[in-house]
Formats: sequence, C-alpha cells, structure tokens
Amino acid sequence: MEKNFNDLKPVEKLLKVGITFQNPDDQLFNPTVQREVEWSVAQVMDDHDTITRRALAALKRVGLDDKTAESPYDLSLSERKLLSVATVLAVDPAIYLFDEPMMSLDWESRRKLTAIFHQLADSGHQVVTITHDMDWVAAEFESVYVMEHGKFGFAGSPRELFSDHELVQRVGLLPPRIMDIAESLGDSQTYLSVNDYYQKNRDV
Repeated sequence: MEKNFNDLKPVEKLLKVGITFQNPDDQLFNPTVQREVEWSVAQVMDDHDTITRRALAALKRVGLDDKTAESPYDLSLSERKLLSVATVLAVDPAIYLFDEPMMSLDWESRRKLTAIFHQLADSGHQVVTITHDMDWVAAEFESVYVMEHGKFGFAGSPRELFSDHELVQRVGLLPPRIMDIAESLGDSQTYLSVNDYYQKNRDV
C-alpha cells in the first residue's frame, strides 16, 4: 500500500515530487551553476562522483553545460528558468510539478523545455504544470484541469475544454490564437494548433 505523502521521509518526498517555482530567483542561491544542481542532488544521495555526473548530465540536457562555473545571477532569465529545471531533472523524481514554466522563456528555450517534458512523460514520469499559456496547453497536453473559485471546474482534454466556449469565457481563459484567426475567417471550429488547422482543412 502506498504511503501518504505526509508520512514519507524527507528524502522520499524529494524523490516523489520535484517542484520548480514560477520565479527561478526564489529557489537559486548557490555560487555557481554546477553547484546549484549538485546541491539538489546532494539532498538525496551522498556519493560525490554520482552527484557530479548527474548534475553535469542535467545541465547538458537543458543546454547549460558551458556555463557550469558561472553565477546563476549572471544568467539570463530564460537560462535561470532552465537552471531551476535542471535542479529537478538531476534528482529525477517520479512526479514533476512546474509552476508557469514557459513564462519569460525565449523561443528556443520553450522548444527545448517542451521536448524535455515529452521525454519525461514518455519515460513514465508524471508531468504537471500550472500555466496560463493556452496555446501551449492546446498543442502539447493530453489532459487539462481548470480551477474555478478554488475548485476544479473542468477536467478533460484540451479539445473538450476549448469546445466549451461558455466555460472558457467564464473562467477568463483565452482560446488558442489559431481559433481567433479561424473565427475571423468565419470558421468557428475548435483548433488546437496551426498544424491541427492544416490537417482539418488541407483537403477543403
């Protein structure tokens, strides 16, 4: 029988759920990029060689392996966001919880992080994000939960969500931009991405 999360030991909790904050500056405090990631791994193991190896592998995965000796606060905001993700990747918990992971990222960082999330999901991890980026949600996620007045007001697929225009308007979400463009052309169907629009209309 699986233990209640509150009954887990501290190390077990870290291996169960890894969290990154919306603002990476709220969780970065070590003198160098490499030390930042090593500190996280050191909370769950004590073998120095393994700690270093996992830290460097995580930094390479997010594209920061050439900045190991730099101060986290000399990085750009996008790079600091990626560094915060690396601190969790190196620990490799069962569940990943990301708070607004796409906020303030440049396009290349968004692409890289999205690919990492898919890799995590494909390898059996549970990936949970808190986000207001509906274009990203529509294009990349299988399941969506919408909060309304502190409770879950919706649970289902992105297509089901954006097909419910009354709900989307009521909770203050913006539909994917491709839907706005299509609607301006007189097409009120539900589209999740440009590719989705193309697939549905290529034979028209």
